Amino acid sequence: MEMTVWELLSWMMMAVIKFLFVPSLMVARGAGPLETILTATAGAVVGIQLFFHFGKLFMKYSAEWWAVLRPNARPRPVFTPGRRRMVRLRDRFGLLGLLALSGFISVPITAMIAAKFYNRIPGVTLWLTLGFAAWAVVLTLLSHWVRSGLAPA
Repeated sequence: MEMTVWELLSWMMMAVIKFLFVPSLMVARGAGPLETILTATAGAVVGIQLFFHFGKLFMKYSAEWWAVLRPNARPRPVFTPGRRRMVRLRDRFGLLGLLALSGFISVPITAMIAAKFYNRIPGVTLWLTLGFAAWAVVLTLLSHWVRSGLAPA
């Protein structure tokens, strides 16, 4: 399948928004395995870089922004049930757990979670990239296997 630049950018943007469906849709459209893996991974890399660094800035300045927007607001409690749950999940599964789930949740959410909890780990964006690349390989090969198994003999 020969892709135009516009189509390639569209597939990459779709990979940023909902990574899980892109390999299957590209295979259904007739793209080859290598083309599918590279396109999905490139889209994930763009999304990771954008949302991870934006997420770090957002986490850094959000408290200050809320203080300016709502100067008379009551301070939020430090320990809430939701925050306890999030810390428990983070402590139990860590970055590898996030990478294992990253294919099911979108690139922006994964990158923002990584920016919140794992921004001090050196090379965390590399780990996210490798995780999404692994997901791209698995989803592409699974899609090709299903497509060849369902094709008429």
